[in-house]
Amino acid sequence: MITYHGLVSGAEKKDLLKQCNIFVLLTRYPKEGQPISILEAMGNAMVVITTNHAGIPDIVANETNGLVMNKNNFHLDDIYKYITMLYERRSSMIEVCNRNYITATTSYTEHQYVDKMDKVFKAVLAMR
Repeated sequence: MITYHGLVSGAEKKDLLKQCNIFVLLTRYPKEGQPISILEAMGNAMVVITTNHAGIPDIVANETNGLVMNKNNFHLDDIYKYITMLYERRSSMIEVCNRNYITATTSYTEHQYVDKMDKVFKAVLAMR
């Protein structure tokens, strides 16, 4: 079953992330960077279906983390076929879910973010 939940936050968002296996974010938003929602989905062991927009390809690779579609030319039939394939080949879905969980919890932690930002700030200050 596929359900569009709209904008969710707080406890409701946490509950949804625990219940779901697939996260879809089809975006062309002009000010998009690297959506935290995708990292949250990966950290909750979900397959990601998204577009190749902005910084998304830096964190989501097609067929590795899910399905990455051309932001200017994607078809809902392709999404349907991909979800159907995941349903029919559950082992493939489990592999992607596990890979995404491991990637998020080893590469995108708060500690790593702070460390990387610290290095950037120090490098910028050293250039002065």
